[in-house]
Amino acid sequence: MPPSHGPGTVCEVAACGTAGRTPRHVPPGFGWTVLQRHGRRPLAVMARTLLHADNRCAGMPCWSAITIHETDTAGFAASLCHTPWLSAGPAWRDAWVCDSVEAVRASYFRHDPLWALPTGPMTLTDEPGAADAAMARRFRLAWAGLLAAVFGVNAVPSVRE
Repeated sequence: MPPSHGPGTVCEVAACGTAGRTPRHVPPGFGWTVLQRHGRRPLAVMARTLLHADNRCAGMPCWSAITIHETDTAGFAASLCHTPWLSAGPAWRDAWVCDSVEAVRASYFRHDPLWALPTGPMTLTDEPGAADAAMARRFRLAWAGLLAAVFGVNAVPSVRE
């Protein structure tokens, strides 16, 4: 099957408005986008990228990135990635579909970046007295800073602390 007809059966395909259309009827700027998800099948959506932002901070154990896509059904697909520096382990990725920008924002705000880190050399804990508690707090603040840069500093309470 040609790639223009869809991503195939290896992906979970989000509902899209292009079913049955020939490739020439795809809205301008839209195309199949495959979003990776840690431990799950990739999510495939007919979409175009609206925003990509990351926080490659020096001295952090890993950096984070978010991407927001507009789907051809007037919804949104959101994705995130936490990438460890050097060879500390694989990147952790997730993606989901939302029906509004507010739902996208809320889903990013609910995400805890410490929960997403794989076990092993990248494990961070914010438990009192833990050796890496300060780094865990910095990592959470870096995540909050990324969200503040994208959605506005007043939208993220932990940045104002």
